[in-house]
Amino acid sequence: MATSVPPPFAERNACTGCGASFTLLTRRHHCRNCGESYCASCTPYSDLLPHYGFTKPERTCLKCHEYLNQRGASAGASTDTSSAASGSKSTYASSRGPSDDLFNNPALSGGSFGRKAETKDSEDVDEKEEPRVPCKCGMPLCVCAKQQASMRQVQANISRPTARPAAPAASTSSGPAPAQTKFMGFPSMTSSAPKFQIDPTQDINEQCREAIKNGNADAVRQLIQAKASMTWVDRSGNTLLHLACIMDKMPIITMLVEAGANPYIVNTQSSANETPYDVASPSVQFRLKQMVSPPESHRT
Repeated sequence: MATSVPPPFAERNACTGCGASFTLLTRRHHCRNCGESYCASCTPYSDLLPHYGFTKPERTCLKCHEYLNQRGASAGASTDTSSAASGSKSTYASSRGPSDDLFNNPALSGGSFGRKAETKDSEDVDEKEEPRVPCKCGMPLCVCAKQQASMRQVQANISRPTARPAAPAASTSSGPAPAQTKFMGFPSMTSSAPKFQIDPTQDINEQCREAIKNGNADAVRQLIQAKASMTWVDRSGNTLLHLACIMDKMPIITMLVEAGANPYIVNTQSSANETPYDVASPSVQFRLKQMVSPPESHRT
C-alpha cells in the first residue's frame, strides 16, 4: 500500500476541540491523522493509520475517529491516503459553522487560537480578527501574543485622559453664609498663666521664695517691687539668691542682683559656709562675676 507523509503538527495555544488554553497542567497533544492540536480529553481515541505507514494504533480526535470508522466500514482498511486526509478535514469542517472553520480560517493558521461566538441565527458573526503576531520567545507555549496585548492595554491606559473631579457647584441659596473661624494659634502659644496676685495676708519673702521655686519671674518682679528683702533667709539659712542659684533661674538671679542681693553672702547655718556663687553652675558663676566683682576669696 502506498503511504504518504503525515500532516505537520499545528502548534496552537488552545485546544481545537474545547478551546482550553494549554498550560503546564493541560498538555498539548496532536491528532496523528489531521495534525491539529488537542487536549488529552479531546483525543481519547486510537486508530490504525495505514495510509501514513503507522503499524500501531495512533492518537486521533473525535472527528477523525468517526471518519476512519465510517471509511473502514464502507471501504475497508485499504483507504487511499489522500482520500482519508481530505475526507477527515471536510467532515470536520462540515460539522462547524462557516465562521469556525478550523482548516480554512486564517486566524487559526498562525500561532494563536481564538474561538468565535456562536449565535442562534445561521448568519455569520462579523468580528474583528487580531493581527498575526510572529513568535519571538521560542517557548513551547508562545506568550508573544499575550505580551503584545498587555502592552496595547498599557498604552491605551496611558493615552487615555485622566478625568478630573468636577469642582463643587457654587451655592445659589439665599441663606446666611457659614461662619468663618479664625485661627488663633495653639493653646500653648496663646494661653498664659493667670496673673500673679500678692497675698497681703502672707509674708512677702515667703511668697517670693515660692515664686522662685515655681520659676515665676513676673511674680518675683512684683514682690521685689513690694519691697521683698534681699537679705531674708529661710529656715535652712538660704537667701532668695541662694535659692535662685540652686534652681538655676538666670532671669530671676539677674533681677535679685539688680535689686541688691549679694552673691557672696555666706549661709551661716551650712557647715560648708556656701554662698549663692558657690551653689551656682559654672555658667551662672561667670555671669555673677561680670555683674558683681568677687571678693579676694572668690578670685581664682
